[in-house]
Amino acid sequence: MFKQKKGIYHKLRDHLDNMPIGYPETKSGVEIKILKALFTPQQAYIATFLNWKWQDVETIYQSFPKRKNISLRDFEHLLSEMVKDGLINFRHKAKKKQYANAPLVVGFYEYQLKRLNKELIKDVFHYIKEAFGYEIMRTKISQLRTVPIEQSIESKINISTYDNIRKIFDTAIPPFAVTDCICKIATDMIQRPCKVTKRREICMAVDWMAQLYIDQEWGREISKKEALDILKQNEEDGLILNVENTQESLFFCGCCTCCCGITAGLKHLHNPSKLAQNNYYALIDLDSCVGCGACIERCQMEAISLKDDKATIKEKRCIGCGNCVFICPSNAISLRSVEDHMVPPETSEQLYKSILLEKNRLKEKYKKFKSI
Repeated sequence: MFKQKKGIYHKLRDHLDNMPIGYPETKSGVEIKILKALFTPQQAYIATFLNWKWQDVETIYQSFPKRKNISLRDFEHLLSEMVKDGLINFRHKAKKKQYANAPLVVGFYEYQLKRLNKELIKDVFHYIKEAFGYEIMRTKISQLRTVPIEQSIESKINISTYDNIRKIFDTAIPPFAVTDCICKIATDMIQRPCKVTKRREICMAVDWMAQLYIDQEWGREISKKEALDILKQNEEDGLILNVENTQESLFFCGCCTCCCGITAGLKHLHNPSKLAQNNYYALIDLDSCVGCGACIERCQMEAISLKDDKATIKEKRCIGCGNCVFICPSNAISLRSVEDHMVPPETSEQLYKSILLEKNRLKEKYKKFKSI
């Protein structure tokens, strides 16, 4: 319908890179290859007129320079097709349809469950390693936050609602949805299956994101009871519980270091605890420890080792997931609150605003350094 000049995918890359969770350029050009595999040229062009913040269809249409060539109704249809293809975010708010650009992660990569193939998996893994992994970690304001499994928290600890995953579910806006973990589906496709669990229906969402998964048939609607049952299974399997780094989390992941790119990236850092945005750390009572090593096998961050037949924890590697507490047969491990307790932003918009502010601050700092 629209004739495009060359370079629309580069324009889309630059546009997405200005979002809080950016989409940086690479030497290999793999980021362009991913965009070409997912977006048609027309879809790429339209996406450059969306924002990371929600906008209703009329607002987007008014900013669209070629609106004389297309009716509002047809323009809305094109946006709907982009939603079906898992390229952008969509919700109903105050009886209006609203759209927004989605980041690569958590976003339009996760939305590719129906279109996933080995080539896309290879390219996304390549991109994470070459550039995107640094992008999501460089501001040190994480998109995800590790919350401890409930059984690992002592009753005497006054745990905040945003650190108690069951309380987060209790206050969440329905509907609830569950979907296959795309990280585990991807590693299945390249014959590198998950070492932690055989289950795949693991990741959950609430509110507009759940509705999006339900409407597009990327997942299925579940009750709150089913959600809590899945959560319990995730805990029993030893998955690391990660949620959106907000008080009103939209998504709930069960992560592992053998499949999940972000969690695997944390594991390879010298000091994972700094970027995990966690509020707890594990402590061992040496008098109670029997040196069985169960916690060592359970810990995915390789934070625990045996010394003189007693378990010892490297605090820099502990992300406070609580899996070691859950598995300890002698109740020798407990979680303690960190001194600098982090209070996450209330909403997604506040989170992404803070990431963008820090990202822009770092850009200015780099410019000043370069000019010296």
